[in-house]
Amino acid sequence: MLDINKLTDMTILIVDDLSDNLKVLYNTLNVAGYNISMAKTGQQALNHINDHQPDLILLDITLPDINGLDVCRTIKLDKTTEKIPVIFISSSTDTSDVVKGFEAGCVDYICKPFVEAEVLARVKTHLTLKCLHENLEHRVAERTVALEKAKTLAETANQAKTQFLTRMTHEFKTPLNSILGFAQLLEQQILAGEMEELFSSRNYILDSGKHLLRLVEDVLDIATIDNQQLKLSLENISVDEVIKAAINSVKDQADDAGISISFTDSKLRVIANKDRLIQVITNLLSNAIKFNFDKGLVNIEVQLIDQRQIEISIKDTGVGIVPEEEESLFMPFTRLSYAEEQEIPGIGLGLSQSRYLVSEMNGHINFHSQIGQGSVFSVRLPQANDE
Repeated sequence: MLDINKLTDMTILIVDDLSDNLKVLYNTLNVAGYNISMAKTGQQALNHINDHQPDLILLDITLPDINGLDVCRTIKLDKTTEKIPVIFISSSTDTSDVVKGFEAGCVDYICKPFVEAEVLARVKTHLTLKCLHENLEHRVAERTVALEKAKTLAETANQAKTQFLTRMTHEFKTPLNSILGFAQLLEQQILAGEMEELFSSRNYILDSGKHLLRLVEDVLDIATIDNQQLKLSLENISVDEVIKAAINSVKDQADDAGISISFTDSKLRVIANKDRLIQVITNLLSNAIKFNFDKGLVNIEVQLIDQRQIEISIKDTGVGIVPEEEESLFMPFTRLSYAEEQEIPGIGLGLSQSRYLVSEMNGHINFHSQIGQGSVFSVRLPQANDE
């Protein structure tokens, strides 16, 4: 919307070699609230324009040194001043002079002697048009930036999906190869009567099958989320029970990496879906382990904060997240460059799933991170009454 106060605060340069004309125009425009600058020659005008760039110029055609038409042409040839509106003032009523003025680049023409109301009306009209044009250019620039950003995000998402499909092919092949390989080995062991080896092969098959099932469930979850078909039932649940279940899920992963997980019972309760909250906390704990240093720590804290919210914070002592990747952290199919470089297992769905699930439970996820010092992911959910 146009700001009228800004309009009357704008600067007008009056260029005329006659003091009486300058005085009349100065008094008329100054009373109306405009800031006024004056020049008596074409060169003075050009010098002032280069130094101060007024919002509008009232320019006499007849000047003692440089013709007003040439001054206008000079202004319009300069990229820094070409958009300043120029209104010619002249005592000539010759149509050819008016045409020459418009050809030189002026936006309007005022004849002498001046009529105060006409001067004010023409000045206000062209300053208004200038403001509207600038506002439009600004909005177009903002829109262009937004479109470029959207295009970049779309390209990034498309690239991420391509990488995701490549990773999924690898992730699916790994457990499938294990299942097929150990199934063949199992057949041989049955024939040979090797009972101890039979149980070992069976365990490998079960573990690979469970891993494959989790991958399939993750992909199905994303499809359900994309179609907005996921419906969660919420209930009063114990935060401690959820966290202990999640810790148990990642215990083997933590032990293999030498990661210690600390947690103190909170006795707090939230309104959430128990199974899905376990999934969220498990995802966050798994990441805290995968992106931690050897023998690192993971600390889980639960606290009551303002507005009856429970915050579950998972803090690790790991590698941290580079600032350039923070914006895309929760995008589906996206993985950190560190994960790619170190070939850390994963398909890039955990955080996007977690954010959606927490949102569906009327909560939200925050995080902050420092390179080389670790990350903290916090889940906030509505508090429930004690049972």
